[in-house]
Amino acid sequence: MKKKKRTIPIFGIIFICFGIASFSIGITGYIEQLGQRDWSVTTATVINIDEYRSGHKNRSTRYNILYQYEANGNVYTGEIVKSNTPKTLGETLEIKFDPDAPENSTQYLEPAPGFVVSGVIGFIIFGLIGYRMIRGPLLKKKKSKPKTDTLQNKRFKEKNQKMTSSSTEVMEMRQHQDRIFQEVCEMVRKLKQKHPSVGYVVRLECSDKIELDSELPNRYSAWIFVSLNRNRTILESGEDSGEWPGACDEIIRVKSFFGKNKKLIVSDTYNSSLAADLEIVTDEYEASYWAYVENKEASDEILGNACCVEWID
Repeated sequence: MKKKKRTIPIFGIIFICFGIASFSIGITGYIEQLGQRDWSVTTATVINIDEYRSGHKNRSTRYNILYQYEANGNVYTGEIVKSNTPKTLGETLEIKFDPDAPENSTQYLEPAPGFVVSGVIGFIIFGLIGYRMIRGPLLKKKKSKPKTDTLQNKRFKEKNQKMTSSSTEVMEMRQHQDRIFQEVCEMVRKLKQKHPSVGYVVRLECSDKIELDSELPNRYSAWIFVSLNRNRTILESGEDSGEWPGACDEIIRVKSFFGKNKKLIVSDTYNSSLAADLEIVTDEYEASYWAYVENKEASDEILGNACCVEWID
């Protein structure tokens, strides 16, 4: 009997935590969308669809939709997760992206009040269930203090373990970044041997600076760029064209659900995609190299955003 009485408050607290989490998720989601009202709207193209079935009894079809869009002369990708609406490859849709960080995008064009409504409903339902489950036991004698101390020690150990795990993940991510950067540089050097008159510059851009002793961030992305280079200057396709011929690909991404369940994603498709794009860019440059201009000021500004730069000229 005592064991049963001890488990009741725990489940009650869990239900209340679910209620608070539901409310927090709803409010946070809505506030996040409010902050995206001034984001730029553009047209994206569906490039991949992952279809799967969810649920147990009443199974429904869900879709993870990967789309591609262009911003400030660069190509980025975004993802719609667990969508109920099917899309087709090549289909276009309107999305919004952050002008200050174009790699961040969303499919929501306007804030959706449904986030708040669902959060409030979840808070009321789970909160009432949890309250009823713990109301009785809380009116009885408080449990002894040594057990509380034991729980605090357990939480302290779990926190230390979590910090150690986060540092390991950051180190793993940095190792992947360095490896891929060197592999791309080596690929470009081989391309340079085929086209000795063409210069290139490889750069790595990261959405945030992360120290080895820090935690893995909730949102993070790293992109590799290869551009044409002459006299240590990134080439523009024409006078004041605003176009910088080259190739790019996202190599690292960290995804999380409101700071939980962080997932490190490493792309292994960069080699073939970059090589194919660079061949096209190189051929176009060799056919009309005189039309390309050196915009030193704009080039320095672009390179100022890079974490690593390698000149191959």
